[in-house]
Amino acid sequence: MKRLFAIFLLSFVLLSPTALFAVDVDDGCLNDTATCECLSLEEDAYEATTVRSVPECQTFCATQAVSKPSLSAYEVTCTSPDGDFGAIANGSVSTDSGPEKTPSKALQSPTLAIEIPGLVFSDPYETDGSTGSNFIGEYISAIYKWLLGVAAIIATIMLMVAGLQWAVARGNQSVIDQAKERIGKAIMGIVLLFGAYTIAFFIDPALTAFESLEIAKVDPILQKSIQGEEGQSGGGNAAGCEEAVTLARANGTCDMSQKILSVIDASGASSYSCNYHLRDADYDYTKINSLDYPGTFGNPIYAPFSGNITYTKGVGGKCGNSASITGSGGSATLCHLKDFTGADGSLIPQNKRVERGDVIGHIGGTCCSGEQPPTSDEWSKIVCTTSGNPCSNPSINNIDCSCQPWKQSGHTTGAHVHLTLYSGGDLLACHE
Repeated sequence: MKRLFAIFLLSFVLLSPTALFAVDVDDGCLNDTATCECLSLEEDAYEATTVRSVPECQTFCATQAVSKPSLSAYEVTCTSPDGDFGAIANGSVSTDSGPEKTPSKALQSPTLAIEIPGLVFSDPYETDGSTGSNFIGEYISAIYKWLLGVAAIIATIMLMVAGLQWAVARGNQSVIDQAKERIGKAIMGIVLLFGAYTIAFFIDPALTAFESLEIAKVDPILQKSIQGEEGQSGGGNAAGCEEAVTLARANGTCDMSQKILSVIDASGASSYSCNYHLRDADYDYTKINSLDYPGTFGNPIYAPFSGNITYTKGVGGKCGNSASITGSGGSATLCHLKDFTGADGSLIPQNKRVERGDVIGHIGGTCCSGEQPPTSDEWSKIVCTTSGNPCSNPSINNIDCSCQPWKQSGHTTGAHVHLTLYSGGDLLACHE
């Protein structure tokens, strides 16, 4: 009996947290419960639930305000044993909701095949950088509350069975012991179910509230992987291109110690192409990290800034023969090289330091007639029509060749160089 009494006492403490901690018990709420209302100046924004303490109401309203930012206040009301009804606490909702959240038109609340009593999903929302919802948290919370009710019913039935078993035992100690054990297990089950939430709530109310899941929006990024025809002098919206450059130079950031030099003209006089990589939907310079420089096959390529250089021979990727430079506070990759030789025609060693304007290779990007690139859709526009000797060895500057194997020319049919800036700031703001 002592063990049973201890279990009953423990369950009373755990299942009645307001008896020790909640401020509303001092005000005499009937059944130690109160109504929590989350309020707003907008008529269509309102949430309510049953709570056992004022902090529980504060946490609930703060959680609801994540998806409904207009919820700005809470009020706790209860009915006293004498039948009086009134508010016992109120205040403003305190929540760090981060960026402004607006209802999402692109997302919809899920429709369950089996409805859960009391479950109403909050609206999904959007911010400038993410979309989010609390569907999973609300679903788990509803399941937990439903299971608590089911467990309470089962435990009550077990207690009734054990009581009947004890009553008809007629002094049979073995049967009485079985009844005691059944009672103890039933109570312990309730204690574990209800106590887990209560203990977590006492430690930190935030532990009992599920945070909304947010997924970062993925912006279109112009990157090293190349599509379509490149290196052509025409195409693109010249006005949009020039506006992007103007905005980048006025508002963009550049962390590099050197401006980026034109890779096809050591004087920096030559311009890049506004053909593909500036053709962003709104010419947003912050999303432009790649440029094309149309040129003549076999002409020199110049280091855009000072740094250490490494080379990679093309083996079938879209970039073809490539070079990567890191230094001056930036990092960039150049695609469609014919070879990896300097001004004197000798091979440049891997990881060699090069200075801005040094010759680091020669322009490639033209595949030889008879070459057969992949037949997949993304390569469908690549048709090799240039005749002549193939430049198959990028370790030497062969001046007698006029085209390349498709694996070394990359995903293009026109002679040019493709530059992608990976770090150092906004590309157009860093460009000479």
